[in-house]
Amino acid sequence: MKKIKEIREYLLANLGLNFNDNQEKELYRKLSDASLKFNFDNTDSFIDWLLMHPLDNEQIEKLASFLTIGETYFFREKKALDYLEFEYLPRLIKTRNASNRHLKIWSAGCASGEEPYSIAILLKRIIPDLKDWDITILATDINSVFLEKARKGIYTKWSFRGMPESFKTKYFKQDENNNYHINQSVKNMVDFSYLNIASDSYPSATNKTDKVDIILCRNVLIYFSADGIKNVTSKLYESLVNDGVLLVSPVEVSPIISQKFNNFVYKGFTIYNKGPKNDIEEKQIQIPDKLIEKSRDNNKPLISDSKKLEKNDSVSLPVNKLVPGKPKQIVAPKKAQEKPVDYKKLLELYQAGKFDEVETLIESAITGINNNNITYILLLARIKANKGKLDESEKLCMQAVNLDKINEDAHYLMASVFSEQGKLKEAKDSINRVLFLKPEFALGHFMLGNMALSNGAKPESKKHFNNAVLCLNKFKPDEIIAESDGLTAGNLLQIIKTMVL
Repeated sequence: MKKIKEIREYLLANLGLNFNDNQEKELYRKLSDASLKFNFDNTDSFIDWLLMHPLDNEQIEKLASFLTIGETYFFREKKALDYLEFEYLPRLIKTRNASNRHLKIWSAGCASGEEPYSIAILLKRIIPDLKDWDITILATDINSVFLEKARKGIYTKWSFRGMPESFKTKYFKQDENNNYHINQSVKNMVDFSYLNIASDSYPSATNKTDKVDIILCRNVLIYFSADGIKNVTSKLYESLVNDGVLLVSPVEVSPIISQKFNNFVYKGFTIYNKGPKNDIEEKQIQIPDKLIEKSRDNNKPLISDSKKLEKNDSVSLPVNKLVPGKPKQIVAPKKAQEKPVDYKKLLELYQAGKFDEVETLIESAITGINNNNITYILLLARIKANKGKLDESEKLCMQAVNLDKINEDAHYLMASVFSEQGKLKEAKDSINRVLFLKPEFALGHFMLGNMALSNGAKPESKKHFNNAVLCLNKFKPDEIIAESDGLTAGNLLQIIKTMVL
């Protein structure tokens, strides 16, 4: 792979995108795909050209479209949006309701637009006299393909995971191809534009990035180096008004985020606030780089700390997306009867967002002689959870656990449902069982470390992150980690390194 280290440095300097040693093969593959769009039939020649010729904005946007991921959906990471809807915005609206009725919100890294449109819909719900307010929702991205899709505002069912049918009916119009067009009144509330948060100038009145009340920069910082995260979040801090808030993804919670921010936890979700610094001294923890290298040669089985826990012990429960995006097939008990519906087909429908159709098919499949098929039960539980029917999902998870008490997938899904219901003790117990049954579940250790770090328990978080590193180094760098929403082992290792520097 010719000049791969040079192109990594180039991408970091010009696009702010950080690819580590473990991601070089993945990067080369992406550059190979991009080279064709730049009319090169040789990847190495394309890399040489990139290193020799400065790119204009249009070319940067084209290149970024091959190097970044824009997968998202409406009202993703709902706890963060709940904080805005039920805590922060009501206070802010009350303060400004008397005279200066203005709000300014920035979705930095908006991808295909679901996030800023979710904010627009949220404001429509909570401000009855919205027409009397001066509302600015700025949505920016480095990827022109994402921005074009966002401006069109046309989505498939896959963008509505977890949302009730009434949501689509109220805010969208369905066409003959079963695509959903967002209402013009919502579309008009959002201003989409190109912005490279790694290199462009902000805060600035020119691009509307100054005096912002709320910044959402979620699933963006995972692409940045440690220095990049510090620099970007410092600039985001300056873009906020006093008492403004920054929301990042749970996997991006990190002490590397500018220390100018205060942070606090809302229902397990870390919120970053611009205001007077508190008196809590923040001591950073470190995992030596040699641990990450050394652990690759460690063939000893990892002993999970959960095995040492007594019945009444508890651990911190991480906050994660409620339902994994790509469910894996679970082997049914040997005595299960022949399935009347092809499970592979059901998974395809599920991943296409056709929840109602899959729900109908599965409910018939698990009745009668097939009512003990754990594979179907857990897929139905996922669908119920995605549709917000948490009590029904909990019952299905319990049914699966009763059928197979050592099924770690059932315990993991149950932990997610309990967490969303606010049943923290039960959720902790389920997470303990997952790690007892599957000590090398890397994401479980990572999530425990993430939650411990959010709660200020840094020594505990270091322990969990160490375990996660040991697990991850048993994977190939470009291998997708189960239940991680598409993260590779290399991605997650890099995230851990930035979180504990």
